[in-house]
Amino acid sequence: MKQKVVEILTRAEKDLLEAQCSPYYPTGIRDRAIIAFLRSTGCRVQELIDVEEQDLRPAERMVKVCGKGSKERLVSIDHESWKKIQTWLKKKHEIFKKHKRKPPNLFCTIRKGKTGASSTAIRAGRPMNEPIIFRMLQRRAKKAGLAKRTYPHLFRHSRAVELLHAGVNVKAIQRFLGHTNLQVTSIYLEGLNGEEAMKEIAEIPS
Repeated sequence: MKQKVVEILTRAEKDLLEAQCSPYYPTGIRDRAIIAFLRSTGCRVQELIDVEEQDLRPAERMVKVCGKGSKERLVSIDHESWKKIQTWLKKKHEIFKKHKRKPPNLFCTIRKGKTGASSTAIRAGRPMNEPIIFRMLQRRAKKAGLAKRTYPHLFRHSRAVELLHAGVNVKAIQRFLGHTNLQVTSIYLEGLNGEEAMKEIAEIPS
């Protein structure tokens, strides 16, 4: 039986995605922070959606996330990604200060829009949802010219592989991702595309 190839995003591809987010527009600043959060934490999309500002731990550069089964864990965020998240927070506070509002979720809508066929208006300041994030990534990937199907969970697989190649113990990766057992983590790391894996290894700073 042919082994299924698990596709991942290289560091260069993740950088390219972020580059499609304009630093001059609120949506661009927010979307760049979302991509930075996903690539650094390897969180599930629902975990990202549920994160509130109060869950950030600036002193440790960590975030508290609530995973499956309401299990909480602390996840570290790299320095560059943290800066992008802080830039978004500053812009978010500027936007909502004039309306005397402070949406609790780290990531939220910032302008009125419509959802699917229901045409239900989304009020600015509401939590993001999976379809919004999925469409954003698809739009940024198309603009970047990426041939890969880019979706939130792809960042999770990519982060797991990146950590493994950096020499991180598999059990530590299990805890980082919030998996209940090691078998689930091993599935993430099986069937790797050799060429893509080698690119990831080559790009990990020494």
